[in-house]
Amino acid sequence: NNSSYFGLDDVSVLPIPNPAFANAKQVAGNFTGTFNALAGFHYQVQSCTNLSAASWTNSGGAIFAETNGTASFSLPASARQQFFRLMLLP
Repeated sequence: NNSSYFGLDDVSVLPIPNPAFANAKQVAGNFTGTFNALAGFHYQVQSCTNLSAASWTNSGGAIFAETNGTASFSLPASARQQFFRLMLLP
């Protein structure tokens, strides 16, 4: 590199899709599901019992996607009415 400029080549930028549940269901008191995942990224399932609540609770640990494709999880459904969302962690 020349001291008056910095050069890069062969750089590409790919969009990271928003995480979304591919399927989700309640089985024997557990909330189970799969979602599309990209290798090398961490995801977190969060839950709350009221959609107007200001804060959500992390449910289980972070999920690390080792390969591209789908990742799965199984968490206890602890309330009669419970909402879940999926977060891509930084």
